This record gives sequence, structure tokens and C-alpha cells, in this order.
Amino acid sequence: MIERIKDYVKQYHMLDMGDSVVMGISGGADSVAMLLAFCAMKEEYKLSLYAVHVNHGIRNEAGEDADYVKKLCEACKVPCYLFEGKVEQMAAARKKTVEEMGREYRYQCFHKIMEQVGAKVLATAHHRGDQAETVLFHLIRGADLSGMAGIRPVSEQNGAFGAYRLIRPLLCCEKRELLEWLTAQGVSWQEDATNQDNAFARNRLRNEILPALESVHFGAAGHIADMAGIMWEYEQYFQRLALKYMERHVQACGDYSWKTERRALLEQEKVLAKAVIYEMLGNAGQGKKEFTREHVEAIYQLLGNQSGKKIMLPKEVEALNSYENLIIRKCFRGTDFKNCKENSADFQEIALSLEELKKKGKEERVSLPFGGIVRLSCQPVSGLTGEQYENMLKNVGNSKNNYTKFFDCDTIKDTLCIRAAQSGDYFIFNEAGNKKKLSRYLLDMHIPVDERQRVLVLACGNEVLYVLGGRRCESFKIRKDTKNILKVTYEGE
Repeated sequence: MIERIKDYVKQYHMLDMGDSVVMGISGGADSVAMLLAFCAMKEEYKLSLYAVHVNHGIRNEAGEDADYVKKLCEACKVPCYLFEGKVEQMAAARKKTVEEMGREYRYQCFHKIMEQVGAKVLATAHHRGDQAETVLFHLIRGADLSGMAGIRPVSEQNGAFGAYRLIRPLLCCEKRELLEWLTAQGVSWQEDATNQDNAFARNRLRNEILPALESVHFGAAGHIADMAGIMWEYEQYFQRLALKYMERHVQACGDYSWKTERRALLEQEKVLAKAVIYEMLGNAGQGKKEFTREHVEAIYQLLGNQSGKKIMLPKEVEALNSYENLIIRKCFRGTDFKNCKENSADFQEIALSLEELKKKGKEERVSLPFGGIVRLSCQPVSGLTGEQYENMLKNVGNSKNNYTKFFDCDTIKDTLCIRAAQSGDYFIFNEAGNKKKLSRYLLDMHIPVDERQRVLVLACGNEVLYVLGGRRCESFKIRKDTKNILKVTYEGE
């Protein structure tokens, strides 16, 4: 078993020499087997190992799991970090399912320890049965090729602390094989009673659907897991074709906004056109997870409709026909005030003193009268380490995040204000210092006339620093000689 896992790790280049690895250890058979496998590879790869156990606060006996994991890690000489949360309460407060909230909370805990210990690798104990469940789950939800590819052995992820590698070294193993191996080793594990609760969708797949499929054909789950690999190969092929098409025919037209000629796209093979649409959706939505084949098909059908037609999609993304072009973009949040009947022209401007922000040394929150919040703060560069500042210069100084922008506070000489867009407003749109009228920018962004009346901006005189929820100007950027940084975050309604 260990040799097979080692070969699988090498096949997908999951580990580099000297890696620090954070492992999610629940105490179940899968994660216990993974812990032992990593301990067996520790010397070969010179690994630093860290275990994280998360108690979701759902089961009374969950404390026993934590005690078991702690003792097992002590025996294996692996540092262990324990977390406990009330996932059901969190899920209710955030209007999420317990499953969704549980996963989100687990990864928050994983990321916290990864940042603390400087790890760039996270390992989870998914096996072939989990792969089959995932493929079926995606299939019944209407996933495209990407969803049918299931769980990948290795994937590059991003956390608040930076990029990291997510690995699944047990995807080559069947659950029964792991149980047999642990039993042969005389190693115990903890059974999670909630795994038998069929109120959870994945449990129904695991406990009812997959066994039924196995009764029809032995090895069904394994074949479904194998199909995930085949789908991944197809998905990668079509993605390469789509990206090649996008290099020539798809243009960025703003932050998280992309356009392409409708007729040219319709002339392509339908499967390629859909692959291009899917990539555009992923770019606009900063990920493809919530987009299904129904969404892609709806946009494909939209291509043949008249100009001005549009459809709304998950993650606040919209697709619209604008003359000859299809545009897929993140909604223009600066104008996305639900049920708002007021024009921003009726909005009294709010003056902001940078000196006061510096003196306060804390965040200022400005509530907008018809929805949304703007948060502002000034941070002295002297409060950052050299490494932190270098990272800021690289990663956020010229941020393209639609909702958080950074400026050199000391180069802004006049009073700032949050106000409605006005005649004469402009912004600097390139490094050469060239100006563009705000009205032209809104026209180029294809913002409907009625929505333009509700645009709010952060401005200094007639110079616009930031169209709330849209683009920032190219001036007032953070430089190496910057002394104070102004951070502005917009949160729509």
C-alpha cells in the first residue's frame, strides 16, 4: 500500500524535497492511513509534517476523535493543531448548508496553520470512492467537463497567505483497501456517525446510490473514478483549443469583463464555442465552480438574439449582447443597488480627510444611503516588514481586485470625497498620464444609460480615483518611496 501511494505521489509530482505539509486529519480510516503514509515518506523527502483536526461541534462524541488524533500524532511525533467550531450555527447565520459551511470552516483552519508554519502544501485524504461520489454529485447538478473531471490529484490554490499546492495522495486507493491495510497493521481509527446520516446529499450517494450501482456491476465506483481521469484529459484538450481561440478573438474590456464577436463564435463548432464561453465565465466569475452546462447553453442560445438582450448568472455575472459582441462580465457593482429608485445625483457627497484617517489609525466606514459600504484606512509603510512591503508592491500595489484598491496616500493633495459622477469627471487611464472622460469609460463599458445615473465615485476634484465597484485610475500608485498607503474597499448591497 505504502509503495503504491509513493508511486502515485511521484507520478503527479505532489512533493518536493523539504516541503512543509499540513494534513487534514479527522481520525477516520482515510486520514489515519494518509498520516501513516506521510510518516513513511518523511525521511525520503525531508518533510516537515503538521496535522490539523477540526471538531465541527455537531457530535457529542467528537471530543473523543480529537483525543484520538492528538495521541496518534504524539506517537508519530507530528505536531497537531485542534480546532472546534459550531458549524450548524455558522451555517444558519450565513444561510449555507452544513456541508458547505463545514468545508469552508475546515479550510479556514487549514489555511491558518499553513500561514503560521509557512507550509505551501495541503494534503487531504480523498480516495477513489470520494472521487466517484464527486463525479456523480457534479453530474446530477449539471456540471460540464470540468466538473465531470472530479477531484484532481494535484491542484494549485490560493489562500490569503498566497499560493499553495493541494494534494490528494490516496486517490489511487479504494476505501476497502485502506481498511484492510490498517487492520493488518493493527492500527485503529474513529468512526464518524454522521457519515451514516443520509440527510446529507453526499452520504446518500455514498450509502445508497453507489452500493446500488455496485449491485448492478461490481467495480462501478472504480470505473466512475477512472472516468474522471478521462474527462480531465478531454477537458484539458478543449481548454487548450478555447484558450488558443481566446488569444485571437476575446478581449478584456475592463476588470473581470470580456467580449468577443458573436458571429465569429457562432461559426465555430458548438463544442468549441461552449468551451470558449466557459472560459469567459470563469474569467468573469473568478472561478468556474458555480457555472453549469445549463448556464453555458443559455449563453450559447443568447448569441443569436438581438443586441441588448442579457441573462443573469451566478456569482453576480451577466452575459449580454452588445451590438456585434457578446460580453460576459462581473456586474458593475457601483450601480448594482437592488430596488433603488433614487439617482446618485440626489446623493449628498461625503468629504474625507486623509489627515484625520492618518491620525485615527483605524478603519473608517462610510454607509451609502441606498446600499453598500465603503471602508477606508491609512497604513504607514513603517509598520510593515521589508518582505511584507515587497509583497504589497508585487501583489496589491496595482491590484485589479474590483472591490479593494490601494493608493499612495501622500500624493493625494486635495480633499477626497465620495459622490455621484459629474460632468467633467475624468481619470488617468494609463502610465503615460493620459486622461479619459468618465462618461466615455461608462459608454465603453456598455453601462446602460439608466444605470449611469447611479454611478458613485471616489474623487479628488474632477479626477476620479475609483469608480466604486469598477476601475481605478492609474495615478496615485504605490511606489518604493511611498510612506502611507490608503486602502479603499467597496462592499455592494
